[in-house]
Amino acid sequence: MFKLTMITTLMCASFIGTAAEMSLSYDGFYDRLKTVNKTEYNDVTMGFYLLNKETKQRCKIKSGNIYTEKTTSPLMFENGELFPPFNKDLDSNKGVVVVDTEEPYGKCVLQMQIKSDINTATKDENKDENKDENVTVDKARLLNIYEQQDELLDDLAGMMSFLMPNMSGVTLVFDDAITTTNLAKLENNTFICKENRCSILIDDIKKLPQTQTFADVSYVVPYIKK
Repeated sequence: MFKLTMITTLMCASFIGTAAEMSLSYDGFYDRLKTVNKTEYNDVTMGFYLLNKETKQRCKIKSGNIYTEKTTSPLMFENGELFPPFNKDLDSNKGVVVVDTEEPYGKCVLQMQIKSDINTATKDENKDENKDENVTVDKARLLNIYEQQDELLDDLAGMMSFLMPNMSGVTLVFDDAITTTNLAKLENNTFICKENRCSILIDDIKKLPQTQTFADVSYVVPYIKK
């Protein structure tokens, strides 16, 4: 996970704060959102999380705002995840993201996660509000996700990308513990499973039957074999 860790570290360097309040420069969010919003990454999003560095659990956020010299706007958040807007004015006006957590200052750290949400439409699709949100993911989409996530990691790493290991495959994160139905499918392939996560190498994705699908997948993240 060296590639992901290095990218996250670059962003964490902007932390300042006192008590349980932490502040981050908005431009760190903007730069990454600008990259992930490129048309070639239509099936990839960026997650920003505050994690307790000791327990590795998500921190409990009490409030959040984005400040500039003249404006104050609310920061959307849910279950330890931050949802900063993609806003050029906030970037130009040197916006600052301020988050207040229940945990003492210094306990929470920012983690950035490239992911592909499965139960939502891709960015260039019009989501049908009436359709069943519990969609499946198939081989073709897994291959597409792998390619986009790997390219995005290199894009974010910039000139340092040649030092970074390539993605080994992808990790499927299920809504809950792996179901019996999915487990039966996974046992016939080379998956590494633990709790609600299963990782698969790119070479094994290519060997999956064209008709292979997986249900109850919440999102897919990069897998880098250690």
